[in-house]
Amino acid sequence: MARSKTDTPGGSPKDGGWCDTLSPKHLRHVLDEEITQVMKGAELRLRELAQISTLAAAGELTPEEATRRYERYHEKWGDALPGGIMMAQGQSDKALLAAIEGGGGSHAGREGRRRHTPTRPAPEAER
Repeated sequence: MARSKTDTPGGSPKDGGWCDTLSPKHLRHVLDEEITQVMKGAELRLRELAQISTLAAAGELTPEEATRRYERYHEKWGDALPGGIMMAQGQSDKALLAAIEGGGGSHAGREGRRRHTPTRPAPEAER
């Protein structure tokens, strides 16, 4: 859908939720909405993964069940960072943003995603 000067910010270009120029007031609205959406998404996805981890640690899930639940979780929520980017420990914000902006991830987005296998922690982290 084509954008017009009367459209309001928010939504996506598909539903006409953009305007040609954004005022500071509109940008603040976009920021507030983004914060709300991102924080709720993070809360829900972390709660779900914590539940899987807790159940597995308590022996209430077999390794196979935990794997299936994790795979469903990943199918639902996708990668934490866009484009399948995996942040390295100690990686700077600048390097991470460069990888995201340059499409330096190991996946081609949601459509071309390979099955994600979480990084296995070092043995001392499993104790």
